[in-house]
Amino acid sequence: MYLPESEERRFVLRLLDYWQLMRGDREFPEPEDMNLQAMGKDAESCAIIALGNRIDSSVFRYLGPRLCPGDWGNGMARTLAEIPRGILLTELFRSLPQVIDRPVPLSIGGVFELDGRTALGRSILLPLSIDGIRATHVLGGINYRFADKQTTETGQTDT
Repeated sequence: MYLPESEERRFVLRLLDYWQLMRGDREFPEPEDMNLQAMGKDAESCAIIALGNRIDSSVFRYLGPRLCPGDWGNGMARTLAEIPRGILLTELFRSLPQVIDRPVPLSIGGVFELDGRTALGRSILLPLSIDGIRATHVLGGINYRFADKQTTETGQTDT
């Protein structure tokens, strides 16, 4: 069961808890184990990619609406090479090489520029596997808030 925000307010910890629950005693959960509907609104800030032979050839299998560039439709079948610079997806997958080299959950927080403003964010990358041996997919999630707090429209505010 996916933890509701009332039980865990931090987005990345809800994702990590769900990943661990779906993993059970296996090394990795399978991509099909990730029930996006059970994740509720958190799924809007998540993406699942199928890893390619090269990082930039990895393909989106799911792309939440908060992460999807406006001209991408639903983002399905797009590759990491197609990600425009300076958007949330850039920040989300910045550390993907580390997860491929050492397939364990990786959460990173920090400051980045988004729409010309300083944002404070936290992301998590979680390896998934079809064969149970190596990471074949990655589930990623990111949330942020603007440092200057000029508006209340800030993605998710539980960094």
